[in-house]
Amino acid sequence: MEKDIPLIDALIGYAFKFNHLDERPIIVQSKRGDIVKPGDIKEIPNLGMPVYTKPYEFGSLIIKFNVTFPVNLNNEQLNGLKSIWTNSPIPQSDMNTEKVTAQSYDIERLKQRMKQQEYQRQNEGGDSDEEGGHGRNFSSNCTQQ
Repeated sequence: MEKDIPLIDALIGYAFKFNHLDERPIIVQSKRGDIVKPGDIKEIPNLGMPVYTKPYEFGSLIIKFNVTFPVNLNNEQLNGLKSIWTNSPIPQSDMNTEKVTAQSYDIERLKQRMKQQEYQRQNEGGDSDEEGGHGRNFSSNCTQQ
């Protein structure tokens, strides 16, 4: 089974209900203090699929957890989190230090840019190894240490 849980439940505890194969309602809950990380796998003995040739015995139910993170936080949520956790210290800066802000990574934009660069290379007149040009061969530029 795969189960999506919100970040808050991953941190402070989860509980969810599902119907077993035999239609019994089951509530699954975490142990107090356990934190679930994205991709964690948990096991519940005797609640999985029936054992071959033993229809009244069940194997383990395996649950893979997907932790869903909030898209953004409002000021009240940020202040609440700051009241229980502290940020990493902000590095000291001076006149020569450039401050930048990271932005969301768009893999599709990168792929498009790489396609455009490849198209330009091909149209500049044989800049690849196959065509006898001076394409980049990184392995030949590396020296053994």
